[in-house]
Amino acid sequence: MALNRSGPVGSSERTRPPGIPALCRTTPFFAMSDSTSPTNKPRLSVAAAGLLLSDPTRWQILQELAKGQPLPVHELARRLGRPREVVSKHMSVLRRLEVAEPGFGWLYALVPAYRPAPGATEIDFGSCTVRLESQSSGA
Repeated sequence: MALNRSGPVGSSERTRPPGIPALCRTTPFFAMSDSTSPTNKPRLSVAAAGLLLSDPTRWQILQELAKGQPLPVHELARRLGRPREVVSKHMSVLRRLEVAEPGFGWLYALVPAYRPAPGATEIDFGSCTVRLESQSSGA
């Protein structure tokens, strides 16, 4: 049986169970909000938001980038206490979801649409709002 990106060829009846979203590379994770939205802000699908927040390392990366300072992978790895290769792999997920982008010198930052204002405690992804941990809480 030949395979393509969407599954076995000629087996359109045999698909995933009802209610389970497709999470293949051909499925766009990023969608624009409808025209009734006042700012027409980009919106992350529920499946993409789930993928983004499903891993503790990605959650930590998101919190570091939400502080507003662009960072290279090696600095993110140092701050999180994780191997550089692991952080790099998670950054590729954030890039694919179009949540983070590399800038000059491969300094990563959140895309402008998702950058919280200084002092903000939430990021609005359209399909969900994420509350950030207090950045001033110190040990």
